[in-house]
Amino acid sequence: MSPDSHYTYSPIDLKTDAIRLIRLLRGREDEPIRCELFETFLHQVDGFPYEALSYAWGDAPTSKEIQLCGKKAAVTESLHLALGYLRRPDEDRILWIDALCIDQRNHREKNHQVKQMRLVYANAQNVHIWLGPSTDDIDLLMGLMTQLDRRATKRKNCRRNSPDAWVKQWSVFMKKEGTAETSTKTCRRKALGDLLTRPWFRRVWVIQEVFSARSAVISCGSNTIPTRVFVLMPKLMGLEVDAHTQAVLDIMPGYLRQNSWWKDPTDLCSLLKRFGASKATDPRDNVYALIGIASDAGADGILQPDYSMSLHRVIENTILYLKYRQVPSIPGPEPATKWDLKHLLNQLDQIPSQAFQWAIRQGNQAAAAALIGRPSFHVNAWHTTRGPPLVFLADKPGYESLFSYLLVLPRVNINVKDRYGDTALNIIALQGHVEMAKLLLDCNDVDVNHKGRGGQTPLGAALMYGHHVIADMLLARPDIDINLPSGNDSFSLTPLYLACEDNKSTFVSKLLDRGAELETPCNENGSTALWAACSQGHQSIAKTLVVHGAKIDAKDSEGRTPLWMAALANHAYCVRMLLDEKADYGPGASHENRTVLWKAASMGHTNTVKALTMYFQQKGVVHEVLQQERDTENQTSALWIAARNGHTSVAQQLVGFGMDIDSSGHYGQTALWIAARHGHAETVTMLLREGADRGVRDVYNGLTAREAAERFWQEGVVDVFRVEEGWEKARVVSKLAFSKAL
Repeated sequence: MSPDSHYTYSPIDLKTDAIRLIRLLRGREDEPIRCELFETFLHQVDGFPYEALSYAWGDAPTSKEIQLCGKKAAVTESLHLALGYLRRPDEDRILWIDALCIDQRNHREKNHQVKQMRLVYANAQNVHIWLGPSTDDIDLLMGLMTQLDRRATKRKNCRRNSPDAWVKQWSVFMKKEGTAETSTKTCRRKALGDLLTRPWFRRVWVIQEVFSARSAVISCGSNTIPTRVFVLMPKLMGLEVDAHTQAVLDIMPGYLRQNSWWKDPTDLCSLLKRFGASKATDPRDNVYALIGIASDAGADGILQPDYSMSLHRVIENTILYLKYRQVPSIPGPEPATKWDLKHLLNQLDQIPSQAFQWAIRQGNQAAAAALIGRPSFHVNAWHTTRGPPLVFLADKPGYESLFSYLLVLPRVNINVKDRYGDTALNIIALQGHVEMAKLLLDCNDVDVNHKGRGGQTPLGAALMYGHHVIADMLLARPDIDINLPSGNDSFSLTPLYLACEDNKSTFVSKLLDRGAELETPCNENGSTALWAACSQGHQSIAKTLVVHGAKIDAKDSEGRTPLWMAALANHAYCVRMLLDEKADYGPGASHENRTVLWKAASMGHTNTVKALTMYFQQKGVVHEVLQQERDTENQTSALWIAARNGHTSVAQQLVGFGMDIDSSGHYGQTALWIAARHGHAETVTMLLREGADRGVRDVYNGLTAREAAERFWQEGVVDVFRVEEGWEKARVVSKLAFSKAL
């Protein structure tokens, strides 16, 4: 064949694991580089042991020529230089080199071969990492590393999976050199920095090539050093390395690999985040070079290298795969939006959230579970406006299976919070999702006492909103704080207070059996559980609390006792129970310095007034009560205030109880006078018929009750007086007539 003609590739069998290998023929430095290509199969490579080359193509055009099977073949300057150093003078060498072993113009073949790249490098006996030409300083450094590796491997008990031997040998070297900085040390450190900034470290394909390698060496000029020692040098020499370069060093064959980032998530999304901005001659390779080593894309075969696709189509398909684990089986029209690699990399942080939201909107729990199960999916990150998936699903009845799947993931934080500070348990207790509560409370490390939005606890929420099954489950937890108030500083209620207020006697008993504190001040007014029960009229609960030792006269911040509150709300049975328990019914029952009877009368609570007066009569303390029942500020009686407010039936009860019907309050105004002044005709009628003195004048106005009614235009009351006066005259006339008749 004439060396003047250019080499043309013969097709290989794309239905098999066929590959080409290159035989680099022996030769001297001054001779042209001659190579031969031959076809083999990956499953037969044991018969053709080979080495693989990993190098940076470079941006320069193919400006050099070699002989390939007796014909011309153009290669880059970088590859030409590498072949020159790799060529041996006395024997041929079998190599795999991507630029020569793959027909770069045949898209179908490239697709086929790229899918096999990982196996190509994994099956190679050795991988040569070509970093380019050397310098004097690099020669010095490489010589030192060679000596270090040789001596370390000769040490007794040297273990290849531990750096101890190399570290110890390095300390021997440094001890001999001394601690002072020398020009030699400076040159070596500079040389190492030079090597680590070579273009090879920025090339995206090297990630797959280096990771797949069983054994590898660093080649620079005529120097060669095993990667096992090279990867240790930055730390040994105290050289800071950027994150990208260190990530490459970490997966080279050697000690670092077993503890490298490769133990972290290696799905396609994670790899793109870490290496997507690496250098590649073809920007599509920034995706394709990572598919083969991705834990997801490398296994499911959904996203495949296809060099017939435009970059925009590749980016679109990659985004679809990352979001939904699918790509169109039949390519549609070219994407209207011309997405580039930068767009893809900028989308990576949002893709998991978008995919999760899509799965939830579709009701596709299987897709959501598959997404959540990816190692790269940050289950504790915010993927919705509400917060992380766990708190989002806590408010989604019907998603119990997905919620359960989340809980068993070892990396999930079951106490993660939403935007309001609520955990999943806070939300579930508030909404009453029983099945989810069961799942969550089976987890030992769930925080059952977390205060969420507004300071609300799970137990507090369950009791407040009547989710009794969940409240029972919470009370069954040994780590529940039964005395922890629920709510913010100005409105916090203990579980016992909530149960008392809502008349949940069963929960009251359970809490008391667990040792709930009886006197914890709650609410903005510092009231107790007994205060709450009495204010709501829950007599049996109030009785239970008293039996358990609740302070019967405990006051809130306004000085009001439970008896006062029961009377205020007209809970007569509670009033009687508290009276039987010797509750204070005098002026000390509130900050108003008024008796409970006076307050009940002012509110017109007939039943409570009846309960009070009957108790006083039964206990024989009527006289004592009548002595202290006046309002200490205005000296008004319970009868006076009942008349003032028009509570006729209460006023009548008090008259029957024995209160002085003509007793006056401030300004000498009697019950009849004040009722007339305020237009309470019915009350006036009752008082007149009970014998109230209509002639008493007040001190301030000097008016009688009738005159007060006329002064303040109370026509109805004036009519009552007219009628009553008419009846009085009629009675007088009748009496006179009767006397004459006798």
